[in-house]
Amino acid sequence: RLRGHEAGGKKLREVVEWCLEFGVAEMTCFAFSTENWNRSPEEIEGLMTTFVEHCDEILRTAKTKKLRVRLISSDPDRLPEHVLAKLQALERETTEENGASARLALNLAVSYGARSEIANAARDLAESAQRGEIDATADVTEAALAARLALGTSPPDLLVRTSGEARLSNFLLWQLAYTELVFLDVYWPDLSRSDFLAVLEDYAT
Repeated sequence: RLRGHEAGGKKLREVVEWCLEFGVAEMTCFAFSTENWNRSPEEIEGLMTTFVEHCDEILRTAKTKKLRVRLISSDPDRLPEHVLAKLQALERETTEENGASARLALNLAVSYGARSEIANAARDLAESAQRGEIDATADVTEAALAARLALGTSPPDLLVRTSGEARLSNFLLWQLAYTELVFLDVYWPDLSRSDFLAVLEDYAT
């Protein structure tokens, strides 16, 4: 099973190349959900090792291709310290080096779940109101909650879900309200350039 995760990491680097080729400005990859913590300790350990290894690969790509990487997490404290530090360093280094001039913004959703993301934002609003920083009625708005989400206020134009499953699996539930959804009957490691291009062409029409 870990070989499949390794293949998935390699596919991410391929998809990044396709995004650059076709002018995609921002991409969010659902790498590890909060539900994935229910997997076996052995598989989780292998996944964490894979993340660390791929961080080095992504950093090399980011430097040559001008990527800005951002960690999106609703429960970062569950990540092992060395893994969280590696992901944060990747975010910091690519932001410092490329920043606003990046050709592609790559968001990595790791230890992420949309429900907990929304709950975190609501809790932050409640705490701000309790401290008297905002009005508990007038200032609790959609915009105020959206600004506290892990991904922020930039909703995706297009969601591509592989594996043949037609569900969102607790991914970006708030942000996908008006997003076009595409479900492909192909597993992520098997996604081809022609699959990717066909999705973009269909969306453009």
